[in-house]
Amino acid sequence: MEEPKRISCLDVLQRNLRANERKIKANIKMVNEEFFGKTVISGLLLFYPTVFLHMIEGYEEAIQRHLTALFSGAADKMIGRIISMPPFHNANKQLFLNWYSAVVLDPPVLLDEIESHNLHEIMKQIKNLLFKTYSLGEYLTDNGDGRPELTNAALMTLSRDVPNYLPEITAIDFLFGVESKVLPDLRTNIAEYRDIPVLQLYNDRTWPPPDIMIPNRPDEDLKQDQMKK
Repeated sequence: MEEPKRISCLDVLQRNLRANERKIKANIKMVNEEFFGKTVISGLLLFYPTVFLHMIEGYEEAIQRHLTALFSGAADKMIGRIISMPPFHNANKQLFLNWYSAVVLDPPVLLDEIESHNLHEIMKQIKNLLFKTYSLGEYLTDNGDGRPELTNAALMTLSRDVPNYLPEITAIDFLFGVESKVLPDLRTNIAEYRDIPVLQLYNDRTWPPPDIMIPNRPDEDLKQDQMKK
């Protein structure tokens, strides 16, 4: 009798990563086809053992369609919480001509423990993450030179060749664990983008209207009363 195949936590993790990658890749292909087959969304999907980083480039409307489709159906329950890193600058060029993905099983960690949870520390870690992500994109652009096979080859050896360009998993876990209004769940941003709020003005909620009770120009009414006397 054959021994049943043992499934480790790593096997489960890799299976979930592949499922999420297929879902994201299918969404990007769908959005690109909606824009007459052009590559309107490009970027990099970087998988860590417990989280993933997704750098997306494209039109605002195309990115919105991609994210809306990503959170629809059963895939929404698989993903969990997603936070958006608020950028402090605009990218001066497009880093990727296509969409790529890579798995990093041994991401770097911070040597020092993050003890403070104030706004200054949050901004510091966000700035560090954005800088490393942008530097990683520059590195892949220089080594890939617009050729997907070269870019994919460079993605296979990130931990060995450029570990200093990879965001530390310690900082990412810190940003996920901190409670701050500057890091809401991405689903909240999508809902605010889609829904138009109904404004409740003060004049619309009072009766009778204030202009019936109060003269528009009290000084003129006072002069008229004095002239009558």
